[in-house]
Amino acid sequence: MPAPGESGLVPLLQSRFKDVLVRGDRAFARHDIFDVCDQNGLSFAMVSAQHQNFPALAEALKEPCWRAFRATEERSRGDRKTRRRGRDLRRLRARERGKRDLKLEKQWVAEIDYKPARSEKTYRLVIRRQRIEESEQGELFELWRYRYVLTNLPRSVSTEEVVRQTYRRCDQENVIEQLQNGVAAMRMPTGGFLANYAHLVCARLAHNLKSWLALLALPREVMRWEWKRFRKAFVYVAARVIRTARQNILSLADSHRFAKTLQRAIVRLQT
Repeated sequence: MPAPGESGLVPLLQSRFKDVLVRGDRAFARHDIFDVCDQNGLSFAMVSAQHQNFPALAEALKEPCWRAFRATEERSRGDRKTRRRGRDLRRLRARERGKRDLKLEKQWVAEIDYKPARSEKTYRLVIRRQRIEESEQGELFELWRYRYVLTNLPRSVSTEEVVRQTYRRCDQENVIEQLQNGVAAMRMPTGGFLANYAHLVCARLAHNLKSWLALLALPREVMRWEWKRFRKAFVYVAARVIRTARQNILSLADSHRFAKTLQRAIVRLQT
């Protein structure tokens, strides 16, 4: 993998964006990438592997240093929607098959100053502590796990927000996964180059169209839906088109779960 500065990616990003945040998994938590970010005024937030001294640093932190953490931000009371939770079939199948039944109970975050090896600068090392319950043959066991993030974000960015910003990179990984398994963009249907190219372009257009519809007309949470769920909700819809002398009338089936949502989306697109 070439150094980030050699590919010309940094000047390209700086010419188009005012603020740039470089995110990545533990494979990108390298001192040369940190140096390139520092030299060009870029921010970074990288998941770090557990080095030998990390567990001792985490254990040395006193209890007041740890703050409770929620992976998702608290929503206002008006945005909350209550619904009845169904049976957790995944957990039931895991127990039936005798597999480990792990449940994340609570999380805490803390941070310290840390200077990586072969680095001249000190960064923020954010530590996330997780308490996990393991159910095995009717008995409960308690496990503790630690996750680490290295960042040069300013202190004005809270510890909790650093963790959230770091793991938002997973949204891009989900986009790649949906291009491969959702719209089957990576499955070349023919042996011809141009035919496969046309297939890939059509798949990308379909995926982008879904994203634009979610941004412009549909509820916000639709952006995170998988393609299969989106297709069944807003593509495979039973409807009847009635053509009159002056207008065309689209009649949706009332039995469809998202009929009203689709109607509101059509009105938003027309206005």
